[in-house]
Amino acid sequence: MSGYCRYRFGTNEEAIMTILLWVVGGLAAWWLFGFCWLRLFAGDETEKDYEECPYD
Repeated sequence: MSGYCRYRFGTNEEAIMTILLWVVGGLAAWWLFGFCWLRLFAGDETEKDYEECPYD
């Protein structure tokens, strides 16, 4: 029975690939979200700061 439990709950190739898929997919989703967030919101503030500079 111990051999069955070791095989049943061990780290096999399918479990490792599933974990890697979740990690890589999660990182890609967060990177895409952050990139879009910076393009939509952070870009506008920096452009306005440069346009309204009173020292020029």
